[in-house]
Amino acid sequence: MIYVADTSVFITGYIPDGCEEVFTVEKVLEEVKDKFSKLNYISSSVRVYSPDAKYIEETKTEAKSTGDISRISSTDLKLLSLALELKEENSEVKILTDDYSIQNVAQRMSIEYEGIQQPEIDEKFKWIERCEGCKREFEAGLYEKCPVCGSDLTDRLFEQNKISDLKEDVDS
Repeated sequence: MIYVADTSVFITGYIPDGCEEVFTVEKVLEEVKDKFSKLNYISSSVRVYSPDAKYIEETKTEAKSTGDISRISSTDLKLLSLALELKEENSEVKILTDDYSIQNVAQRMSIEYEGIQQPEIDEKFKWIERCEGCKREFEAGLYEKCPVCGSDLTDRLFEQNKISDLKEDVDS
């Protein structure tokens, strides 16, 4: 199993038992600021890798489909892209993160994930944006302001499904 590590791995010092390889992206290391967390990075065998643009574009598409595109950072996007690239090359990949938006997009891309200090998500979400003025709804991440009236947009939960229900539907 190959692990792709989010910043929380280095902050907590958590590395799973039997961990073969840990990968991350440069931006994660830039987020690691305190000495203890940097020591966790230095003392572990972490490989820093930059995902191919093809996987970044594919991940953006998936994040748009869940509505998480406006909820994830560029670091999160690269981390998910790296996991997707490694999955295509090696098949067994797991993202280590407490970030629920990363987990939601990973779920959509059929990439395994594991929480560090928080439980993993047990529901899959789809987000949209709703105009505070005219109340129109738009796909998440398309606009900064309402294209109709110019008001602010807010995230709104559009769809929610239990992950166990989704797995049962696939098995049937």
